[in-house]
Amino acid sequence: MPSDHFYTLDPNGEFAPSTGYEPQGITGYVHSTQHPGTIPIYRWYNPASTDHFYTADSAGEVAPPTYTSEGVAWYMFSDQVENTVALHRWHSPTTGDHFYTTDGAGERAKEHGYVAEGITGYLHPYQVEESVPLYRWFNSRKSYNFSVESIEIKQIRSQESDTIYVSASVTIAGHPPRAVTKRIGDRGKGSFPLDVVLKDVSLADHEVAVFSYVIINDGHSKESNVTKVLEQAARKLSEAGANQVGDAVKEAVGAAVGAGVGAVIGSSVPVIGTIVGAALGSLAGSLLGGLFDMVGANCDGPLAAGTYSFTGMQLHDDIHQRDHNPGIDSPHGCGANSDYYTTWSVTRAD
Repeated sequence: MPSDHFYTLDPNGEFAPSTGYEPQGITGYVHSTQHPGTIPIYRWYNPASTDHFYTADSAGEVAPPTYTSEGVAWYMFSDQVENTVALHRWHSPTTGDHFYTTDGAGERAKEHGYVAEGITGYLHPYQVEESVPLYRWFNSRKSYNFSVESIEIKQIRSQESDTIYVSASVTIAGHPPRAVTKRIGDRGKGSFPLDVVLKDVSLADHEVAVFSYVIINDGHSKESNVTKVLEQAARKLSEAGANQVGDAVKEAVGAAVGAGVGAVIGSSVPVIGTIVGAALGSLAGSLLGGLFDMVGANCDGPLAAGTYSFTGMQLHDDIHQRDHNPGIDSPHGCGANSDYYTTWSVTRAD
């Protein structure tokens, strides 16, 4: 979902707060009704790009047919008069966003690929009689794909091959988790694609996403039971981390997420990043329930897991990472302790 700058006379932002927009203060002062020398500024909306477009042209300039008219937004002067400044319009060809500012240099718009499109009208830089504030809101929400791309198996947990299942989950703080689970099948040593993807996850710059993955070997349980339990585990990991974000200051978000993950798997220390050693064993015991007979004769068990947190701002550049996932002790009669490498990524979807 592309970014959008939204301008309104409503101090409460109309729909903005409930749809991911953040307040950016007052752009200037305009009029809610027509005064001598003022003209109406019309608001148009493109649902495909989520762009709001403001123009003095009642026909919407280039707005139709992709834009829908939303009526008069405010009134401002068509020509410069005393105590007014120009409202400049900028446009991003990449996102489709239209940005309006009294800064002739466009604030930082040019750095982000915006192109100047001239002056929309003139408004007051401070409040005068019968003028009202023009509030600016910004929705930085974008869509991302969270993917567990592939594994490299250096050592299997079983004697001949591991029966691999993969689950991934992402939770945006304050929202329910999303998850996907896939049976990969029997694999020996080597490199294998997984293509386990959570597509089009919407995230604003200020929001925190917690991403988790869990990979197991289970050649004895019923497939439907494995996928159900495994997906619940991945969901709980990401959800537990996200639930701890709350009011944590920016510098403490990672620690808060780690504390939440540690608590849900029964670890006495925060857990963030690759989950290995005792923490991996705790995960198997606490979240995977009776799926594994950890002391039995079969070789089923956890192979790899990880939990990571990001803000939307941190995802402006794609992330590609390769985790080393050394396994926990395998039962007598199985293979050596498993040794996996997991490659995952977070990339822009739009």
